[in-house]
Amino acid sequence: MIIKCPACGASVSDKAKNCPKCGHPLTDVSNKQQSNNSAKGTGQETLSHGSNDSQNWSIEPEKGKWNIGKLALVSVIALALIGALVYFIIPKKDKTSVPGQNPASEETVVDKEKMAREAYEKVAHLSFTMEGSIDEKYRTHFDLSRNNDEITGTYYYLSSGPDNYMTIKGTIDVDKLDMSEFYNGNSTGRFVGRIYQGDVFVGEFISTKGTRMPCRFKIDKSIVAGGANLREPRIVSQSYDEPYGKGSISIEAPDTGNETADNVIIQYFSHDLNYTGSATDLEQMIQYMLNSWKGSQREMSSGSGPKYENSYRAEKTYENSKVVSYETSYYTYMGGLHGMTASDGMTFVKASGDVIDWAIFKPWSTDGFSELMLKYVKKEFDSISEGELNHDENGDLPKPSGLYFSDNGITFTYVDYELGPHSLGSPEITIPYNEVKEYMQNSGLELIPNI
Repeated sequence: MIIKCPACGASVSDKAKNCPKCGHPLTDVSNKQQSNNSAKGTGQETLSHGSNDSQNWSIEPEKGKWNIGKLALVSVIALALIGALVYFIIPKKDKTSVPGQNPASEETVVDKEKMAREAYEKVAHLSFTMEGSIDEKYRTHFDLSRNNDEITGTYYYLSSGPDNYMTIKGTIDVDKLDMSEFYNGNSTGRFVGRIYQGDVFVGEFISTKGTRMPCRFKIDKSIVAGGANLREPRIVSQSYDEPYGKGSISIEAPDTGNETADNVIIQYFSHDLNYTGSATDLEQMIQYMLNSWKGSQREMSSGSGPKYENSYRAEKTYENSKVVSYETSYYTYMGGLHGMTASDGMTFVKASGDVIDWAIFKPWSTDGFSELMLKYVKKEFDSISEGELNHDENGDLPKPSGLYFSDNGITFTYVDYELGPHSLGSPEITIPYNEVKEYMQNSGLELIPNI
């Protein structure tokens, strides 16, 4: 076997003990190179480390191949796991989206707006009829037209015939109907109420003298966008009209889904009426109070004097998932130049029946609160001057005697002469939620959705 001399590089037989060219000893070199050749033949690999040719690391080939494969497999699994985490945890970017926008949400909003617009267009221009009764006595027929949010037409009493008609002019706001009647050009009363299931009007007729009578009319077609889904309320009402006086009571029965809350609301009505009997039976309460009024009017009547009058009305004016509001009004005339009107409102927590009061507000003396009230009093009575209004010892407007939640804001109520002269009546001042919220406690804000 030929080997190389490590000193001069000459080819020398492995049998030689010294290089014939330079004399360098060859015994160690021969043994070393033979060992390398033997390792190749047996499958043992020798790895050189650094410059030290005498230091070798040996790895068994089969075992080495297995460890490298195992390492590769673990690496692949690790990379797969990392990829999965990145895919599911890091939000995927929509190439068509604009930062900060949700295309799906925008599409839903657009769809809802389109549906609402289409539903409104179906009822914005149409003619319709209504038939029903006022005070469950006076049968009436209406021929009306809707032009956007304006209502016009005529109506007549069935007992009088269509030739003796009165003119109607009014407005519709979603499901709220407010129509004034005119006879020979003069305003003689108003129909105010709501439309239920899209085709049933429930409300009251209010005469120019303030007399209120319940009314219900069936409409021949839906005039509310989308048909409306308000459930028709249960109105409990009775009335009388005698030579010495008249009286009427109309109460919208509570239906909160909580019997405790319903009973608390009925007790509120009974307290309003000074009724001391069972406060859970509306029919019994109304009948008792009407009989009481009849007796008082009969005793006071001289037979030739004025006709006395008492009336009471309670209706639901606002409701959300947490609270329900009722407005009440009371009118009495027992002689003199004019009668007395008092109105009030109350909001109840559905879950408990608790009455909401001034505890949900900051003190009335809070800077700006009275000034905000004055702003909306002037909007309600544009001809009134601040000097005509009453003020408390701090120079603020009087604190309202009552309050309740309504569709458009918090409605604050005053009784006659509390805010100012009799010409103001019993003012109800509504301040929008977005303005009055600054003066509300958190306990009040939590009861109003989306404030």
